[in-house]
Amino acid sequence: MRRLRQLSFPIFITATLIAACSSSDDNSGEPSGSAGSTPSGSAGTSHGGGSGTAGGSARGGSSFGGGAPLGTAGQGSSSAGAGNIAGSSNPGGGGSFGSGGSFGSAGTGASTGGGGASSTGASGSTSTGGSTSSGGSTGASGSTSTGGGGTTTTGPSEPSGMPLPPTNNVAKPSGTAGNLKVLDWAGFDSAVSFTFDDALTSQIQNYSALNATGVKLTFYLVSNNNGTSTTWSQAAKDGHELGNHTAHHCHDDGTGCGWGTYAGSLASELDQCTTHIEQQFGVSDVYTAAAPYGDAGYDTPDSTRFLLNRGVNGGSVAPNDNSNPFQLPCHTAAMGETAATFNAATDAAHSAKKWQIFLVHSFGGDGGYNPVAIGDVTAAITHAKSAGNIWADNMVHVGAYWRAEKLFSTLTPTKSGTTQTWTWTLPAHFPPGRYLRVKVDGGTLSQKGTTLAWSSHGYYEVALDAGTLTLQ
Repeated sequence: MRRLRQLSFPIFITATLIAACSSSDDNSGEPSGSAGSTPSGSAGTSHGGGSGTAGGSARGGSSFGGGAPLGTAGQGSSSAGAGNIAGSSNPGGGGSFGSGGSFGSAGTGASTGGGGASSTGASGSTSTGGSTSSGGSTGASGSTSTGGGGTTTTGPSEPSGMPLPPTNNVAKPSGTAGNLKVLDWAGFDSAVSFTFDDALTSQIQNYSALNATGVKLTFYLVSNNNGTSTTWSQAAKDGHELGNHTAHHCHDDGTGCGWGTYAGSLASELDQCTTHIEQQFGVSDVYTAAAPYGDAGYDTPDSTRFLLNRGVNGGSVAPNDNSNPFQLPCHTAAMGETAATFNAATDAAHSAKKWQIFLVHSFGGDGGYNPVAIGDVTAAITHAKSAGNIWADNMVHVGAYWRAEKLFSTLTPTKSGTTQTWTWTLPAHFPPGRYLRVKVDGGTLSQKGTTLAWSSHGYYEVALDAGTLTLQ
């Protein structure tokens, strides 16, 4: 069932304990003062329920491309990000189609407001300063930094900045041009995303442990709970995604609000949260959302504002399957769930070559739903990261790849002699600066006259913002 309204969740802490948590980063109590009352008034915490992946990734800033996609020393500058193709006035500097050279593979991007790391595109050098954008992945050099010119570490050197799969020393194909295929999960066997709902105090208290795993995570924020915590600003700077979980965490009929009073419409609930995330935490766009309680009434307004919405129903996602992008399934952590149980779900998805999304609420002590131990969650994240052939990343990064692959699978190329050309229009609310990894039997792949480079990891990287791809 898609709706969880009939469930009554148990109380995990008393009202007295909630009242003891009173700092600006500790607003976890429900507005009535009860220990997380549900709309019927029965005891229980509000379930963080459905969610999506809000683009804590700043537009362009979360883009995988550090320098401009596929170009030549084009320089563009804009706020929060690198790798956009739409022009220097748009987020995602680092060389854009509109100014400073198209597809700049060596374009240096200047970011503002803690937005995307500027890096030197395909050349793979480390970034020259700036932090990764909110919710963003590492730049083309795979560099990350903390602060306006903070310490930089070097990672992947692909134009996209996506993690590198374990395959290596793969020879460039030399057969007949043809048989183009998109690699599932960016060349990994499977994918996982860890999401955290409700902006709970225990998440703030344990943020450093989560961040230390080195995996980009998604935090679905209720803007009226811990709404001024500097932890969320830091999470954005650290490259994690800040997602929309509405302003007050209400059911889709306006009842049962967890924090505050219903805004009057679902649209207002969503828009108030997005505006707050952008203005309070320095994020320039929000790409995904999570419906409170998993209520299906949010699906339609989510679809006009976001790329994805994570639901609460169990399951996982396969490449090119029919999963509803505005009600994506997940594994919801049970109370006291151990790392072994998380890991079993990760391993099952790995064997099935699917994307497993995890939903976690509380780490205890704040009245949140189904508390689990922080050590079990960090161990589960580390397990996925260390598996070697699992892409562990936040919702918007994996979800954008999944949706782009689905789009590409529907395309029919035009032919002129032996030349084939694919053209496409990206879905609404699609983040800029994204790539697909593809392989062919042979021939030359190019975009807008620029030949794509072969990666020894076994693919070409296709810039989605270009809207066209040619094989000859």
